[in-house]
Amino acid sequence: MTPYRLLQRLSLRLNQHRLRQRRLLSAQGGFTLTELLVVVIISSIIVTTLLSLVVQLVGTEQQESAKTETQRSMQLALNYIASDLRQAVYIYDNAANPQDAASTPSYLKYLPAALQNKENYRPVLAFWKPEPLDMDSTKLPAYDDCEATYPTLALDNECRNLRRQRQAYSLVAYFLIPNTVGNPDDKWKGEARIARYELPKYSSLDDTAATALTRTPGFVDPAELGAGSFRSWPYSGETNCQAAACGDAPARGTPGNAGLSVLLDFVDAPGNDRAGEPQSCENLGAAGTYDRIPPALPVNESSNSFFVCLRNVAGNVGQSQDVVVYLRGNGQGQGRDLEGFIPADAANPDHHARADRSQHHPSDDHALAGLLGCKPALRLPAGGCFFVRLPNPNPLAERLTVHQQNQNMPDVNYKSLLGRLGKPGKLANASRAGRFGGKTFQAERGFTLTELLVVVIIAGALAAIAAPGWLGFMTRQRVSGTKTEILQVMQEAQNLSITKRSSHALRFNADQSIDLIRLRGKNGTVRATVKSVTVGKQDGGNAALDIQLLPAAADEIVFDFNGSLDEPGLPKLSDDTIYKVVVSPDGEDSPQSCIILDTLLGSLREGKGADECKA
Repeated sequence: MTPYRLLQRLSLRLNQHRLRQRRLLSAQGGFTLTELLVVVIISSIIVTTLLSLVVQLVGTEQQESAKTETQRSMQLALNYIASDLRQAVYIYDNAANPQDAASTPSYLKYLPAALQNKENYRPVLAFWKPEPLDMDSTKLPAYDDCEATYPTLALDNECRNLRRQRQAYSLVAYFLIPNTVGNPDDKWKGEARIARYELPKYSSLDDTAATALTRTPGFVDPAELGAGSFRSWPYSGETNCQAAACGDAPARGTPGNAGLSVLLDFVDAPGNDRAGEPQSCENLGAAGTYDRIPPALPVNESSNSFFVCLRNVAGNVGQSQDVVVYLRGNGQGQGRDLEGFIPADAANPDHHARADRSQHHPSDDHALAGLLGCKPALRLPAGGCFFVRLPNPNPLAERLTVHQQNQNMPDVNYKSLLGRLGKPGKLANASRAGRFGGKTFQAERGFTLTELLVVVIIAGALAAIAAPGWLGFMTRQRVSGTKTEILQVMQEAQNLSITKRSSHALRFNADQSIDLIRLRGKNGTVRATVKSVTVGKQDGGNAALDIQLLPAAADEIVFDFNGSLDEPGLPKLSDDTIYKVVVSPDGEDSPQSCIILDTLLGSLREGKGADECKA
């Protein structure tokens, strides 16, 4: 075989080999930049659409939950007010006091000074009702012991009257208070709230002379004033019994704010007009049959979200003085604060590839020569043998090298061969650029020790940064989870009180357990434990959480048969809250979370941080 024919065959074999490697590279090629961009855009559209749907569903669920909770609260408030009104003996209208025309309504000027501001405290409903007294209290002596217990005849007679009547008058008034929306110092959410003020006859009952039958400051008993005493209260004739002595009774003084408690929040703003909602009392009967309280004018002292229609008693002697109460809520801001955790999106790792050249070993020449059908010992007629060597086992060669084993080998026209295979310079440039035959290629190999060390250092730094945050997150989750458990127990006690029509109490014990107790019998003397739940216990190496009921003098919370709070008889906290259940881990700077009961209806809301959860 002539050298020329041999070169032709070699050229054909090399071209076939090159085509096979090109097909292999094409099959193993990665994604192009365009393909990656298309995938990113499509996936972004899908993820954005799904997230928008999830956000919309969550928002809808929160809105419906807020509406349901607001409607439930409105119904409880109406039931509470109706229960009060059923005991009323006299209800005030818009008329001024016969002895003081500046007091409109007639009672307003003789309440605490803060309640006389009609823009901040809009008077809606006020009435007198008899308040039952606890006749089983050891602080009030028996009927026959009144004379021996109290040093004066007046106290002796008052003691005997209490034993006979078993009740005393109380003045009750309801106010609508607009909230300061957007004010961070205003703890109340929503547009407005309803407050209930009660002025009882006695601040305490005691059988000791020093505190015997202590009157509440500012209280004047209408039963001691004579005929027409309710309308002209606190006057006896022309004498104001709060400011001056009336007969043998001393001046009663000015009432304080101690009797003011919030009944309900999330009431609609007083000035909002809702289409289709009643704004007057004309549809209840002939004009003048019912009086609207408060009146529609002036607007800055009126209310469209909470008002009453009171039957006019003029000319209706002997008829019932019925009352129609209108109440409209607004669930804006009702959403519960969630302490959830959404992990940040993990960054897509960058896949780096390197195309390295392997070192050439002389034995590779023999292997490649055998592959091409030319053995090193094989000599051509001219006394030579040649073969083509690739510089590494990778078929993506940068150049072709022709080795001669015999200097006497006749000249061969290599230009034709190199023309078919491509110029060495172009092949080398294509390899350095990482492309061959129009396709991108990446060599596969393991990580070097330097790369592994860099990865370990970066991972350690990230772990050191993230560890405190993760521990803090786990602590917050434990506090939040414990608070949720307590909230569920409190809601269960409320629901049982309503469905069973009997009072239930929650007792907080020192061992982090909560007892749910059903109260039966007179004054709840018969107690039966329904269940006992342990919350905030130590588990998994975590320290037990601290659970505290505030005020400190309280050890249990009692819900009556309406699901409302029984009057605790305890001083309110610094922010006028009735009860707080504070959950926190040990430590001064530990995160605090709490459940707040700040309305008479027992409305439960969640608080966070030292400011909201302080005593």
